[in-house]
Amino acid sequence: MNSIAILLYRLGKTLAQAFAIVVIVFVFARFIPGDVVDVMNLQGDLTEAQSEAIRANLGLDRSIVAQFMDWSSGALRGDFGRSIRFDKPVSEMLLAAIPTTLTLAGCSFLLGIVISFALAIAAVTFRHPVFKGMVDFLNVWSISLPTFCVGVLAILVFSIWLRWVPFLGNLLFPILVIGIDKAGQIVKPLYGELSES
Repeated sequence: MNSIAILLYRLGKTLAQAFAIVVIVFVFARFIPGDVVDVMNLQGDLTEAQSEAIRANLGLDRSIVAQFMDWSSGALRGDFGRSIRFDKPVSEMLLAAIPTTLTLAGCSFLLGIVISFALAIAAVTFRHPVFKGMVDFLNVWSISLPTFCVGVLAILVFSIWLRWVPFLGNLLFPILVIGIDKAGQIVKPLYGELSES
């Protein structure tokens, strides 16, 4: 029962954090000067009356609370609106991205597990300072280096400067970068558990 309560608490905490992020991003997006009608106005000449009519049609003339309720009710039904840039439903674009996202997440997690277990077992089995140093190095790496910065640097070096891999459509470096980061999060506590057992 205790483990179920902990699981429910973590699930509730995660959902609350996700809801808070959605609200904050929505509010910030509404306070940024300009809106989608202004973007459309850059692409063609709209009169003031036409702009106001489009805003009214999109509900942008309503209060921010009403806009959020409209958006959230649509999102709960799977309707995330339509992309102005790509002229496609956002839900369709999300569904198209799911296979690549799952591949990236699954492969990077598996790589992190393999690296962390192999290194932790080697460090405990051989007791060599090199392996212990690698455990500490990976752990510090995952704490001190933001993953997105390492990813951008990897793209800059290997795709743009050295041209070893294509810039677009390449999952190798994202999997490596995220996998090493996951390994750094797992290897230290795993090494500690194995050392005590």
